[in-house]
Amino acid sequence: MIEPFLAYQQFKQKELLRVLNLPPKKSFFAIIKSLFQTNNHLWFPEFSKIDKNLSSYLSSLTKENYAERTEQYLKELVYIRKKEENPECKLALSYIKSRILDRKDELFYGFTHPLELLKRHLIKGDILLLSKKNRLSIDLWSNLLKCVNDLYLTNFTHCMIFLKKDRDAILVRHATQRTSQGIAWIEETSLEDYLFSRSRCNVIGCDILVLRPKDRIKKSILKFSEERVWGKYDFEAALLQGLDIEQTEDERYNCVELITQGINSQKESYQKLRKKKFPNDFLAFLDDFRPLYLTTLKKK
Repeated sequence: MIEPFLAYQQFKQKELLRVLNLPPKKSFFAIIKSLFQTNNHLWFPEFSKIDKNLSSYLSSLTKENYAERTEQYLKELVYIRKKEENPECKLALSYIKSRILDRKDELFYGFTHPLELLKRHLIKGDILLLSKKNRLSIDLWSNLLKCVNDLYLTNFTHCMIFLKKDRDAILVRHATQRTSQGIAWIEETSLEDYLFSRSRCNVIGCDILVLRPKDRIKKSILKFSEERVWGKYDFEAALLQGLDIEQTEDERYNCVELITQGINSQKESYQKLRKKKFPNDFLAFLDDFRPLYLTTLKKK
């Protein structure tokens, strides 16, 4: 068995044990402590062991042997991911595939910058889940979302809809408290401007997961969100879900609602998703929002 698969099997065993031993609820002390922690570990630290084992395999790939050494391996990754039920294991497999595809783009096209590599994988309607990393400041709102429970290793605190890319920027649509105008609303903006401008997030980096919704819901998500640009931001949604208080639908939206409220399918799983308010909630619906690509953007 190839080294990365061995690393994945080890990851899977630990992950299944972790899930089995999850406490029903975090203690009050643990929640308060996590609220004031900085989150500065870039490059998906939960997959660090896989990354370490993957490095020697990737370095052995050349233009001459790439197709031969990766074709069957990539097919196996996709097959295993399709059968896998644990969300974190699905992400781990997607992470391995992402690194192999990055190596291909480096070898054959000369792309090495994460932003350029990310652009190659995006099509209109993809969903971006963000895990923002702060070095010096404490992001209380992001920490609040992360400390509600320990269901997942990977913690995403914001999400966006990808619209288009050009030479210099990735254009996204999202609901946010941190707009360039200082008003909490639904906007279209540059991903890099949102993440790295001093007046907005100003983070040192961001781990990103690209999800691809099924075609039958992608069009409705795009249409719904477009009609609500400049609409009001929902400050209460995530907080009420964290307190287990049901919220009635209105004309305000947080980043998750802007996506989920646009799904008009009667499918039971979509109806459940419509009630969710946390970005991490998408990880329970990876059959309908396929994990496509994982990467990390760093501040220049």
